[in-house]
Amino acid sequence: MADSQNPLQSDIGIHPISVRIPIAVKMTDIGRSKQCEFIGAGEIESIKVGRRDWCW
Repeated sequence: MADSQNPLQSDIGIHPISVRIPIAVKMTDIGRSKQCEFIGAGEIESIKVGRRDWCW
């Protein structure tokens, strides 16, 4: 079964190539504001799909 600490850990070893910002916050333990700062500075790549921002 997947580890409850990592919301993206898969039982079969498949990992996503991009994640939504709230998931990235959980994965990296970097706050949302800082994540958005990094995205604005171009240090984290992101795309917008509809209303949602995705980063990788």
